[in-house]
Amino acid sequence: MTSRNDRERWSRMLLAAASTAVSPPPMGVAPWFLTSRGLRPNPGTTPSALDDTLWAAVATHSEPCLPETLPSLQGDEPAPLIPLSVEETVEVWTEQELSAIHALSRLAHCAPDQAIQDRLTRACAWHLEHTQPDNATGHPWAVHVFALRAIDTGDGGAQLYAETLLHNCQMQEGRADGLSAVILQDAAELIAPSP
Repeated sequence: MTSRNDRERWSRMLLAAASTAVSPPPMGVAPWFLTSRGLRPNPGTTPSALDDTLWAAVATHSEPCLPETLPSLQGDEPAPLIPLSVEETVEVWTEQELSAIHALSRLAHCAPDQAIQDRLTRACAWHLEHTQPDNATGHPWAVHVFALRAIDTGDGGAQLYAETLLHNCQMQEGRADGLSAVILQDAAELIAPSP
């Protein structure tokens, strides 16, 4: 199967899962992401977390100050985007981290940059080795990043990680919740092959 066919299959699968949601995203959750999708007005607040900062850049079509925002943009070692903190639970940290990876992939999609792509690759590799896809809170952030790694490299671990993210977002209600549906729609756009 060609890479294009794999991308089409993943895009269709993500959209199919998104179409089952029956509720809209809850208010106050992921405000900058929802703003970037045109579903909420600009939150009017300065983002404080890295994922919100990156989503605000997507929403406002501005370029984030990536060297300041991501001091670890350079380098060769796999590493998360957000340093681990003893003050946060692993679930909260993983949700923010995968959301940041998703946002960075959206920025890279809009303005391709090899340094950003390399950073995404290193973050993805780190998560495949160090985190479980079910450590997050059931939202499929960055599902497409792991699926693309599987498509591009044949990495079975990345394939399983992406499949687990997709599966987990449908577990609680038997279908994707409102926020997960919007995340899946965005991921489907990012993984779909170019026309």
